[in-house]
Amino acid sequence: MTPASDTFAWQPLPDGGVAVRYPADGTVTPAELAAARRAWLAAGVRYAQAFLPLPLTFSTQPLASVGFRPLTVLELHRRSVWPTDSVRTQTANGLTLWPFDGLDPAVVKATLARTYVGSLDGPELNALRLDDAPVEETGGLAVVAFRGAEPVGVLQLEASDDGTLLEFAYLGVVPEARRTGVAAALVEFAIAHAADSGRRAVLLGVDARNAPAKALYARFGFAEYERRAVWWWVNESAP
Repeated sequence: MTPASDTFAWQPLPDGGVAVRYPADGTVTPAELAAARRAWLAAGVRYAQAFLPLPLTFSTQPLASVGFRPLTVLELHRRSVWPTDSVRTQTANGLTLWPFDGLDPAVVKATLARTYVGSLDGPELNALRLDDAPVEETGGLAVVAFRGAEPVGVLQLEASDDGTLLEFAYLGVVPEARRTGVAAALVEFAIAHAADSGRRAVLLGVDARNAPAKALYARFGFAEYERRAVWWWVNESAP
């Protein structure tokens, strides 16, 4: 989901949360937010994230009135894609990449859950994410990375509506494989895949506090082009 647009809407996330799309002009009434909160409570939603355009030009009081509070800043990064980025391969620097639909769903779910542990992107949410979350269909490429027989990471990509852009829907590495080149290999593979499929740019979002990830993306030529303030709400009654 695009973090900000002209309409107020939300999209369930596979880990038990929801992503809230907030209008760029801030025109959401307290009644709309209260109704959304009732719907989330009824559905057992564990948390919600609202992405607000920066600089803020409207009052955040309606959000605060239903329990939202500031969490972090999301940086949006972009990298142009060139024909020379194209590398047709089924492996990425010693990793083997298997599509979700070619694997036991239990393996996919377990690997996703392990990538949440100790994540630096919104670490406050790690304890709220479901361990047995269903696998999200992004409509794009979704793979599990293996090093030998061990699953070590997950990459999910989705295309923009017009097909010209490719966006990181999710990139995660299991704790014991971090800082071993897995994330770099997956980023490199994503750029190559974008070139192979004729995209003109790759987009991603990263928590402004996640210095290791930002350094990695900078190595591959990503540059920040926009920021969003992230506010969050937690369902205190969720198990």
